[in-house]
Amino acid sequence: MTDIRPLAQAYCDGTLSPADAERLNAILRDDPAAQRVFLEVTAVHARLQSEYGPAGGVDPIPVRAVPRSRFRVPRSVLALAAAVLVAVVLFRPGSPPSVAVLTNSSGAKWTNGSAPAPGTPLYPGRVKLDAGVAEIAFGSGAVAVVEGPAEIELVSAGGAFLHAGQAVVRATAAFAMETPTLHVADRGGYEYGVLVEPSGDTVLQVYDGEVVATRKESGDSRELDGGRAVRVAGSVEPVPFWPERFVRVLPSKDDPTGRGTQPYNRAAFESVDVLPARTPLRIDADLSDWNLAGRFHAACEPPYGDNHSVEAAMMYDADNLYVSDHVRDPFPMRSQISPREKRELYGGGGGVALRISTDRRAGWPLTAEGLPLTRKPRSTDRADTNDKLAFLMLWFHRPSEESCLQIRYGMDFHGGVVNPSGYRGAFRADPDGLGYTLEYAISWELLHAAADPPRAGDVLAASWLVHWADATGKVWKGQLIDVTNPRETGWNFQRAATWGRAVYR
Repeated sequence: MTDIRPLAQAYCDGTLSPADAERLNAILRDDPAAQRVFLEVTAVHARLQSEYGPAGGVDPIPVRAVPRSRFRVPRSVLALAAAVLVAVVLFRPGSPPSVAVLTNSSGAKWTNGSAPAPGTPLYPGRVKLDAGVAEIAFGSGAVAVVEGPAEIELVSAGGAFLHAGQAVVRATAAFAMETPTLHVADRGGYEYGVLVEPSGDTVLQVYDGEVVATRKESGDSRELDGGRAVRVAGSVEPVPFWPERFVRVLPSKDDPTGRGTQPYNRAAFESVDVLPARTPLRIDADLSDWNLAGRFHAACEPPYGDNHSVEAAMMYDADNLYVSDHVRDPFPMRSQISPREKRELYGGGGGVALRISTDRRAGWPLTAEGLPLTRKPRSTDRADTNDKLAFLMLWFHRPSEESCLQIRYGMDFHGGVVNPSGYRGAFRADPDGLGYTLEYAISWELLHAAADPPRAGDVLAASWLVHWADATGKVWKGQLIDVTNPRETGWNFQRAATWGRAVYR
């Protein structure tokens, strides 16, 4: 094998001559052993640049100057480093290799005042985005959607270092993402979001696939699949999965709403009528005994409206709140999310979520708020712990054929229970296999209102969510949110003021 270490070092230093570049490319095409050596050298170089300064912004640091205790090549970097070869293929004699391309942006403001157009090649080094969103396609095939303010270091065609802000990564091939506290390695096709808080702590949220999160300080690792999220600080701790936490898709000329392949809607309803049940309702997902005069219909925007929609209604009596939904869903009632498995988003395999207030004194709109989204809560932060604010998740668990219910209380999500006593539920598939009807009776006792349940004339708060998943019933694919307060902004799980009205007739 030809000793390519001098050529690899020259490549990293930016001093490779055109003739040597051609020679290096020729060797790497045909010699697997040389490829491994090249990957070792470039991985070390990339790690040193991320530890000691921006690539291309300082003189290369000689290996001999690095303290032995800090000179470590992450095993994950070497495992994923096949993607680095893409940088060599893109190399053009006489210029540094590009590692990525800016493919799209929306409202982007860059620190240096530049306004690169889509198609602009990007080179190793730090990129600072003051505002807006930018989409970056790496040579390995990975795509990162970066939301400003953020600072991301482009290390290679197969890796990046997020120093601040947040980014969503989608890839079908190997890609390494690092933060000050975390290394993320994939296990096949995946989509995940990474948020670096001002404190340096990292929040990792997995939408699709499976990744391994490794805490740098200790080397502790945790496997995460779709529907899970963690914060990496002094330890690796589970945190709530919030689908809306990250911007995942940018606008395009064919998709002006910016929602891409994720089915979303624009909320159209401010209120829903809750009608009295004059006779006991049978909980069998047959709504022939319902008064559906208060039903509303909401659909995702084209082209999803025909098969991503909901018709929803509520009724009540002295003992129960009744909920019914007819959902159009390409993959109905396939959820593999077990009620016996502890997790945050039980709707990750599809289902219906409901935000509901039974607090007659609070009325509407509510002022309750949750903890901040973008940083670790401080001791001075307070989330409303009102037991009469409930988050309900209704889903059908296919393996056990159970109609499931999860309830969490307050804006701090306390007291969570799954399949408690005091509810009845039923699901029924549509004859064409493209939807389902659900019907639930939920006792006022479960909603902490048995002593003072809602009554005719009350105007309280409620909001609807519908979750869709893929054909496996494991991967969350989008949602609809409706019955909202149009005069308020923010997320329904963080600001109860955004919930719409539930008018009891």
